[in-house]
Amino acid sequence: MASAAAHASTADATGRLSAETLARLTRAGFARHFVPGVWHGTEGTFSDLLAEVAAVGEGCASAAWCAALWATHGRYAAHLPLEGQLDLWGRSPDVRIAAGLRPSGSAARCSGGWLLSGTWECVSGIADADWLLLAAPEPDEPRLPGGRCRLFAVPAAEIHVRETWRSTGMRGTGSHRCRTCWRALPGPGGPAATPPRRTWGRDCCCARPPSGRPATP
Repeated sequence: MASAAAHASTADATGRLSAETLARLTRAGFARHFVPGVWHGTEGTFSDLLAEVAAVGEGCASAAWCAALWATHGRYAAHLPLEGQLDLWGRSPDVRIAAGLRPSGSAARCSGGWLLSGTWECVSGIADADWLLLAAPEPDEPRLPGGRCRLFAVPAAEIHVRETWRSTGMRGTGSHRCRTCWRALPGPGGPAATPPRRTWGRDCCCARPPSGRPATP
């Protein structure tokens, strides 16, 4: 991708992909690559994604890294309840999703929902994400391996970012640390929160298949 190559040095200097590169990655369909067809996603394959990411990587490794993760995180998000998928993709399948998939922080049950809090490291592409997927251990569960965890979808507006990523050659991924501490409702009709907020969670050990056909090699 010519734009990624042209802006590669700037991305490494500023720690963020350029607006032009970001727009081109979105138009190229990376965010929608694994989004189920019911939300007008591509329902693409891993082999197609690999070829497309490799082409971007010839010009900018950071752009390729973010493109691959924004695509892959859509595959994870397709395991959310249908109501949660509607929140993510109801308006457009071109939603950029960053993720902290290494379980961290805590998820405690509270009246009407969950209290999600903690810090997640190395969350790539977070500066340009619309939503985040954050994994947290279940209450009273041992830390992995063996412990159960939940994966929460959280709007990016509810996340605080601390700029900690300065890896030479990959600065443009913006893989910074993030934190949140907020009460989340599980979905429509739940008790009101103050202020009202909503997120979606899925048991990581018992996730159902995504709607739409599975991705194939």
